[in-house]
Amino acid sequence: MMPITGMQDLGIILKDSMFRQFVLPGDTLTMTWDNNRLNASLKIKSNVPSRQQEIDLMRRLDTMTYRYIAMEQGYYRTMPSDTAIAAQITALYNRN
Repeated sequence: MMPITGMQDLGIILKDSMFRQFVLPGDTLTMTWDNNRLNASLKIKSNVPSRQQEIDLMRRLDTMTYRYIAMEQGYYRTMPSDTAIAAQITALYNRN
């Protein structure tokens, strides 16, 4: 338990991934995950139903950021054409 006096950013590092969340006074966040598929299985639940939507949005933003980083790093290994890069960005955008 960590006492919170105002809104604070919280970075959670598990294995080689970092997950961001902001916390408010009175928040109780419960985290569950499977070590074998950390990114896909991480769930963060709030004790306050109205906060759950914000928590879910932060998780989606983290997921989209990590997908973008992985895609970008792949370009340096393969250097695809501009058309292929545009198609991948469009597909990533449309998936979310």
